[in-house]
Amino acid sequence: MSMPWYGKLPFNWNSCRCKYLFSERNERSEHGNETNLVMSQKYGLTPADEFNEHRLRSESYVGGKLCYENDLVLNRLKAHLGVFSLSPQNGVISPDYTVLVPNKERIAPLYAQYILKSDICRQIA
Repeated sequence: MSMPWYGKLPFNWNSCRCKYLFSERNERSEHGNETNLVMSQKYGLTPADEFNEHRLRSESYVGGKLCYENDLVLNRLKAHLGVFSLSPQNGVISPDYTVLVPNKERIAPLYAQYILKSDICRQIA
């Protein structure tokens, strides 16, 4: 695959595969008391109480996936459309989402989100 931008990286940067920049978190809620977060392509990850659109709400969030501030949360089926976001806070999300923990020694979480949402990155995916 041709990557014409590759030669334009600053000389002190390294390129590597995403699997070395993130690890997957698969922690589950035991009691379901955490703040429920919902994903929106327009607004990102938002506390359900602050989200104005009508959505179905679960009776219980026991067994939901836990995410922590600055985890990258993505909808596996819509990630290629940019349906992912950094978590603004700790909370519980649908067990259908993937939670990735950025390796902060290798990449800044906000930078990772910007790069992964960029047009060029989404074209490659």
